[in-house]
Amino acid sequence: MKKQYFIEIDGEQIPVTEEVYRAYKQPLWAEHKHKERAKQCQISNGKGGVKRCEAGCSLCPHDRSGSVLSLDCFEKDGYSTEDTTAVDPPQILEDALLLEAL
Repeated sequence: MKKQYFIEIDGEQIPVTEEVYRAYKQPLWAEHKHKERAKQCQISNGKGGVKRCEAGCSLCPHDRSGSVLSLDCFEKDGYSTEDTTAVDPPQILEDALLLEAL
């Protein structure tokens, strides 16, 4: 028995060929995979770089699935949390005026 494929359009299930089904679903699958990868944590490798965690995400303490992370978590992973960008309003205004003049 041959498998039937359907896509939903305006709430209606439309029968299609496997080729049409795959072409329709491919962007949806790619977006889903992209979102899943964004959830994967990155762990400091101790040499200034990072690597992707290969453990099960549901048990990982570094999970990035939308949970709130503290600054302590970033520092523990080797990232600096100090603010290194001082805001200088007069310099910003001067730069904006110079850019506008150019």
